[in-house]
Amino acid sequence: MEFSSTRIRKRGENDFLTSYEHNCILQDTIPLKIVKESYQSNCLCLDVSKLRYEDWSPLLNALASAKTIQKIRFSSSWLNSKPVPVIHQEAAQIQTQIANSLKKLFSKKNDLNELSFEHFPVKGNAMTALGEALLGQFCSILSLSLRDCSIGDLGYSKLQNFLRGNSILRKLDVSCCDLSAVAMSMIVDTLKSQFMMGHGKNWEENLREEHSRNTVKNSYFSGLQTIKMNKNPRIGPSVVALFSSISEDDIRCLERVELRNCGIPSNREVDYALQELIENIPENLAVFDLRQNSLLDSDTSRALVQLLMATLIENHPNDDYASLTGSRASFSTNNNYKIASAKVNTNLKTKNLSTTYDIPAPSAQSERKPAKTAARHFPNSAETASNSDSSDDFELDDMEFIDLPGSRGSSPIKAEKKDWERLYNEEKMKRKEDEKANQLVKDKFKLMSKRMTEMEQILTAKNTEIQHLKEDQLGHVLVEENFLENIEATFSKFQGFLRRLNNLGISEIQNLPDFKNLIELTSPEH
Repeated sequence: MEFSSTRIRKRGENDFLTSYEHNCILQDTIPLKIVKESYQSNCLCLDVSKLRYEDWSPLLNALASAKTIQKIRFSSSWLNSKPVPVIHQEAAQIQTQIANSLKKLFSKKNDLNELSFEHFPVKGNAMTALGEALLGQFCSILSLSLRDCSIGDLGYSKLQNFLRGNSILRKLDVSCCDLSAVAMSMIVDTLKSQFMMGHGKNWEENLREEHSRNTVKNSYFSGLQTIKMNKNPRIGPSVVALFSSISEDDIRCLERVELRNCGIPSNREVDYALQELIENIPENLAVFDLRQNSLLDSDTSRALVQLLMATLIENHPNDDYASLTGSRASFSTNNNYKIASAKVNTNLKTKNLSTTYDIPAPSAQSERKPAKTAARHFPNSAETASNSDSSDDFELDDMEFIDLPGSRGSSPIKAEKKDWERLYNEEKMKRKEDEKANQLVKDKFKLMSKRMTEMEQILTAKNTEIQHLKEDQLGHVLVEENFLENIEATFSKFQGFLRRLNNLGISEIQNLPDFKNLIELTSPEH
C-alpha cells in the first residue's frame, strides 16, 4: 500500500504546484494565491515584489525539482515606495538563492527553455551563481532575459563562459543593464563564437574549398538570432564593431537587433559603418532598430538609417515588425502576419514611421487596412491579447506603427526609398570627390617635397665645390687679400707723379708723345 505522502512527493517531481503545496505544508506556511495564479500551462510568471522573506523557501524548493516547467519569468512592479521588497534588499541574497535553485534544476533533465528576470537588481555573487547554474549539464535555455537588472559589465562577464560555449540560446535581452563599450566588445565576441561553433563543419569546408561564404545556406547558421540592448546609453560609438562584424559576414545568424536609446552618435565612423552594412546586409537580418539615438539628429545619418530600414522591410515584408510599437501582446495567423496590440481599435491615429524618420503620413485608405485585417482575422482580439505573452514588450513613448509590413496597404517607407537612395548616392559621390581632392593635394605635396630635396642636394654639392676651389687657390697672386687696393693706391701715386711733372713745365718731357698719352689717360675725364 502506498502512502499519500509518497504519492504527493512523486507527483511533485513533475508538477510544480504539487511540490509547492507540499513544501508549504512541511514548512508550516500557507500557499500563496499569487503563486498559484501565476502558474499556468507549465509557465510561472510571478511578481516577486509581492513576496516576503518567509515565502521564498517553499517556492525555491519547489522550483529546484520542477522538471516540467517550461518558462520562468520573475519581475518586479515596485515603484520605490516603502517598505522595500525583499527582492530589492541586497542583504537578503534572494537572487543568489534563486540561482542555486536553478543550478539544482539544471543538474537533471528538465523542460525549462525560457528564463527571464526583469526590473530588479542582479549583481555580484548572484550573477556569479547564475553563470555557474547556466553551465549545468542539462541547461537548454533558448531565451534569456535580464532586462533592467543593472548587471553592468562585470555581471555580463560572469555569463561570458555560458554564452560563448552555448549553441542553443536563440534570444538574449540585456536592455537597461548599465552596459558600456566593454560589454559590447564581449557581446561581439560572444556572437562570433556562437556563430562559428554553430556553423561548424560547413564553415571549415567552405574555407577549404575557397568558395564564397554566400554559397552556404542560411539554415546552417545557428547561434543568437535576437539580441536586445535597449536603454544602455554608455554603449555609444562602440556599436561600430557590431556593424562591421555583421557587414563582413562574421555574424550571419542574427535576425533581430534592437539598440534603442544606446547613445549612438552621428559621426563619420558610424556613418561609414552604416553604409557598409547597407551594402552587405545578411540575408537573415530582418530588424535593425536604431531609434531614440542622437545619430537621428543628423540628416545624413537619419537618411542612412531610413535606407537600412527600408531595405530590411523590402527583404522581409512579412516579418514581425509589430513588436516595435511596444504593445503588451502579440498573436499570429497562418499567413505569418503578426499584430501587436492590447486592443484592436478601428480608430487608430496616424502615428507611423514618420514620427521618427520624417516620412510623409500614409493615406487614409492605408491607415484603415491594418485594423480591418486585424478585425477580420481576430474577431475576439482584445480577449486573446490579454491572455498572450508579453515578455517581448518594450515601453516606447507614444509611438505607433500603423502601416506595417504584412498589411495589404503600401508602406510609406517604400514610397520614399528612391529619395533615400538618392541622398545616399549623393553623399557617396561627395565623399569620393573629397577623397580624390585630398589625394591630389597629397600627390602635389609629395612632388614639391621631392623637388625641394633635389634642390637642397644641388646647392649642397655647389657649396662643396666652391669650398674646394677656394682651398686650392689659397696663396695665388690673384686671390691675395688687399691686392686690388694696392693696385689702386699705386696707380693714384703714379697719377700724382705725372701731374707734378706736367706742372713743372719741362719742355723736353712735355714734347714726348708717350708723355702726352699718359697725361690723357690719367686725366679725370677718363
